[in-house]
Amino acid sequence: MSFRANRNQQITLNDRTTQLTDRELNVLRNSWAETFANEVFPEINEKRFSVLFNDEGRSNTPVNVVIGSLLIKEMLDLTDDEILEAVMLNIQVQYSLHLTSFKEIPFSDRTLSRFRARLLQYEEKTGIDLLKMEVLSLAELAKVKLGVSDRLRRMDSLMVSSNCKRMARLELFYTCTAALVSVYAKDKGETCLPEQLVRYTKAEDKNATIYRAKSGEAQERLEIVFADALLIKGLCDGEFDDCEEYKLLVRMLDDQTEGGNLKKGKDIKPTSLQNPSDGDATFRRKAGKEHTGYVANIVESCGEDTNIIDDYAFEQNIHSDQAFAADIINSYGDDAEGAVIVCDGGYASEKNFDNAEDKNIELATTCLTGAEPNKILLDFEIAGDAITGCPAGHKPYDTYYNRRTETLNAYFEKGTCCACPYKDQCPVIMQKKRAVVRFTDTSYNRAVQAVKIDGERYKELAKKRNGIEGVPSVLRRKFNVDSMPIFGMARSKLWFGIKIAAVNVCRLVAALKRQDPATGVVCPI
Repeated sequence: MSFRANRNQQITLNDRTTQLTDRELNVLRNSWAETFANEVFPEINEKRFSVLFNDEGRSNTPVNVVIGSLLIKEMLDLTDDEILEAVMLNIQVQYSLHLTSFKEIPFSDRTLSRFRARLLQYEEKTGIDLLKMEVLSLAELAKVKLGVSDRLRRMDSLMVSSNCKRMARLELFYTCTAALVSVYAKDKGETCLPEQLVRYTKAEDKNATIYRAKSGEAQERLEIVFADALLIKGLCDGEFDDCEEYKLLVRMLDDQTEGGNLKKGKDIKPTSLQNPSDGDATFRRKAGKEHTGYVANIVESCGEDTNIIDDYAFEQNIHSDQAFAADIINSYGDDAEGAVIVCDGGYASEKNFDNAEDKNIELATTCLTGAEPNKILLDFEIAGDAITGCPAGHKPYDTYYNRRTETLNAYFEKGTCCACPYKDQCPVIMQKKRAVVRFTDTSYNRAVQAVKIDGERYKELAKKRNGIEGVPSVLRRKFNVDSMPIFGMARSKLWFGIKIAAVNVCRLVAALKRQDPATGVVCPI
């Protein structure tokens, strides 16, 4: 398919808008479609995507029409089939995409899926995410139109669920084993299967094995399926090495076993295979909840009356907030004097604070309530991962560091702490026989940062940061990020990027509708 820029955007005598009444035309021009047609559609950079096409065959569907359709699809919460109908039949959508003068609209039921496939193939081949480049470019243009500076930015992360479910261990073993048995039976014939593997070809066997087990039978059945997994793997070794089902079984066995034995649950890594349908999804516990899938980071530039998301990242959910913060700090030049990044304490680390200071960036970490951190934490003596002394000079009789929760713990004599002059300020917990001090790395790092920020300014920055807490909610409720109908990190990132762009377009449309025509200043709602 050859690339050709969209030059058919001039209104003709047969334009569909000429068939509207004055009243209908007035409604159309006062809707979101007018702003989209004038402020968004012309800014889509078609040439950026020319590398997706060759010089042979018929011409492509106009890229700005495809990108615009993807944006409108998310804005209106439509499926691929519904946006196809809208592009073909809805005058409002056609007007926003400059299609009202086309005799035959160049759009089909495969247009969007083929374009997504080209984007994914190009990124896999080159490592370049063209869609993200376009999303961020449109964000920069929106900032210019609305006068939003990037001197004050704020960020937050959110867990994004994979479209697959997290399987129990027995179900995971059974699914991987049955899939490879099916491939082997199809290639060699079912008569070549060992007798104990024939049952995996029967549809009813899965429910009988997994869901109809009596209490206490799960481990016994797991051992049986594990033996069957090793058997089918041995039959396929060397001949089915390139088969996807074989690769998934091998990966699952590597994750779940060691030395020919099943691992204990606590020894299985979060990066282990969660579901064969989505091999990229990882497992993480956060804030007492279990998550299977991915994590996204959102960065907003804050204006007086509106904000624009001008950067985002999408990774496996084992990626930490501190790593996201490091990436954003490193994206600045060597001298970003005056830049402020506000985030929660999860992004804080000594290394990030040092890197930000080297680039003249103020990295401010706050809590949701805006309450000032407990600065007495800085008076505790800490050596490595251990609390070795308290502000009053007392030594704990025991101390340890919980790596899973990133929490420092120290145990003191109860009588000593009861008589301590710092008792009211110290985060000590009086138990029946002892006194316990515990605080997280996040709390400590926030205390370090609070020393550098004036109290009133800290509260103002906390108010600014709190505003981004609503973005994950919007992405879940309106843009359905937890139910994207695809599998895999690359596809999920692509869909997520379009949703981010749609959020910005919605904000741009809303802000320009509030704009005072006389002054050009965005007025408050």
